[in-house]
Amino acid sequence: MISTTYSAATPREQLLEKVRRDKSLPTLGVAISKVVQITSSGEDSVSELAHFILSDVALTQKILRLSNTIAYRTLGGVSVTTISRAIFLLGFDTIKASAMASLLVDGFNDKRQAHSVRKELVQALCASVTAREIAKRSHHPKGEEAVVAALFKNIGRILVASFDHILYEKIQSNTLLDPQHASEICSGLLGTSFERFGESVLQD
Repeated sequence: MISTTYSAATPREQLLEKVRRDKSLPTLGVAISKVVQITSSGEDSVSELAHFILSDVALTQKILRLSNTIAYRTLGGVSVTTISRAIFLLGFDTIKASAMASLLVDGFNDKRQAHSVRKELVQALCASVTAREIAKRSHHPKGEEAVVAALFKNIGRILVASFDHILYEKIQSNTLLDPQHASEICSGLLGTSFERFGESVLQD
């Protein structure tokens, strides 16, 4: 008798099922979009961003700790004790990166996995910042949407690193050995490309 569950046993289907079962993912997506939206809308959003950060105790502590490091400490050596002051010192891009890292990376106990997710996240943030600058220069009417779209372009790689780090590392190591066939390697091991996998999750 032919098993009817064969397709569900493929790496792609297994990962999709893991993502579907993760009830925190929709909330996470909303939180990420909110951070991007606030940090991309100009100086008037400082109070809104401060309110958003203060609603998360862990994120508040992280931002204040970062703003009081040597790299950001004021010349007078005065401690930063408010989130609004921290936002002005750090800048929106640094706040955005810290918020994303807090939302996506801090929950991992495996340091190698956290490093992989952070690496993919940095690339997504760079794409987001670049899209924002391009949208500003071209006066695109939907610049904010371009920023969010650029951020989520890398979501497939981020999710594979998050939900199946062993598979992610296998794809990465094989790709390093044969970079010209990266897409074929990914399709062979995952069953689809990172981009297609990300699209499947976002459509779900």
